[in-house]
Amino acid sequence: MAAERSTSTSVKLAEAVRARSRSKWRTRVAAKAARPYNRVPMNPENLRILVVDPEEESGLSVTRTLRGAAYQVRAVRTLRRALSLILIKDFDMVITALGVAGLGARAILARLRAASPGSAILIVAPRSEVDSAVRAMKEGADDYLTKPLDPYELRGRIGRILERRELNDRLADMQMALTRRYGLQSFVHHSPAMSSLVRKIAQVAPTSSTVLILGESGVGKELVAKAIHFNSPRRLRPYVAINCAAIPGTLIESELFGHERGAFTGAVDRKKGKFEIADGGTVLLDEIAEMEGVTQVKLLRVLEEREFTRVGGNRNIRVDVRVVAATNANLQQRIDEGRFREDLFFRLKVIALSVPPLRERAEDIPALVQEFMESLCRANAMPPRSMTPEALLALQAYAWPGNVRELKNLLESLVVTVPSDPISAEDLPAAVRGDARSRETLPRAEAGMTLREMEMDLIRKTLARTEGNRTHAARILQIGVRTLQRKIKEYQLS
Repeated sequence: MAAERSTSTSVKLAEAVRARSRSKWRTRVAAKAARPYNRVPMNPENLRILVVDPEEESGLSVTRTLRGAAYQVRAVRTLRRALSLILIKDFDMVITALGVAGLGARAILARLRAASPGSAILIVAPRSEVDSAVRAMKEGADDYLTKPLDPYELRGRIGRILERRELNDRLADMQMALTRRYGLQSFVHHSPAMSSLVRKIAQVAPTSSTVLILGESGVGKELVAKAIHFNSPRRLRPYVAINCAAIPGTLIESELFGHERGAFTGAVDRKKGKFEIADGGTVLLDEIAEMEGVTQVKLLRVLEEREFTRVGGNRNIRVDVRVVAATNANLQQRIDEGRFREDLFFRLKVIALSVPPLRERAEDIPALVQEFMESLCRANAMPPRSMTPEALLALQAYAWPGNVRELKNLLESLVVTVPSDPISAEDLPAAVRGDARSRETLPRAEAGMTLREMEMDLIRKTLARTEGNRTHAARILQIGVRTLQRKIKEYQLS
């Protein structure tokens, strides 16, 4: 009876040890996956290779060959030992024979990938098992070689695999940098208008819906387009922008859809268009209102059918492209004038995002100033600069007809040309200071006045102060010039 109790206790203890071992294993694997893969320059002395081969002589032969090429090499005979080493040390490549631990190629690859996602894997197989090696490549191996190994071919194949993976790592780093740069956190949105826009971008980005971005010149429409792309599942695919106003009408069709050799004078080779290049990604059609009518028809077909024909070609090419269009023009007015197709307008306006002008988000200006000044000082290798509260108030009072672009250009000029720190209101251009003073002296509302009377009196006195300059008055009032003209006519103001 005592022996049975002892046996039972031993079994339970063994199970507890195995459970604790499995728990530690999972913890170490998770920690390994969480820490960043150490990318090093392509120098053999910096590259670590793990050889897994149950045949001792074969493993030693590979080790001698690679150490002769200056690689850091470690050879083991079991998969279990290999996995233990991987958990405590990073390896750039694992060279493994098929059949280690009695497992198939899929199981070997799954365990190696789980333990070391950043390592390249080279399969070594007998000639009789080439089919298994090929299947292993389909399962995720980087390449394979057959035994007996040729030393020159082995070194050449390893070099090509590691160079390819280093290139992929660099591309991944660039992609991560772009994602961080155009992430939603990059938007300054203290104002309700911008906060609402950022929320809409977050809702729209994960989808594939066509988006029309509306807004005045300089408000950051392309920044919104990039945010949509780099926060979407398409972020690993191309983002291609084309300015429809910058390309002559005779060439824009070729730019968008490509052309075949001999399609027109000067077409000496076949050329892919922007839509074909961006397959799987996003195309931004900036200044879409300037696109000519013939091209509008072909674009409408692409949006509806997801296919097109190259100029001079006769083969339909299917693409998976998300279209984002942007304009600062009034498309409804263009439609009324017969300059823009109404069916294309509705096809583009699946989701419409309106970017508010800077004058409607004055509370964002201090944060924008700080962000721009920090980046401008870094770019020009200058010490950090600041701005007085009076100068910030003047910037907030200005109407900014050029929007964020005008603000950034002004700040760059101030950072470069103004030696004193902090930058004061007196350092600002007269136009900016003038708008601020005009606002401080605007008439105040009086009790007993109706809203109509208040608005009429405000417009009349503002026009008087600007000596009839409607553009300047519209800036001070933070309304459009056309809106001001309509109200002048409505109130019969001379």
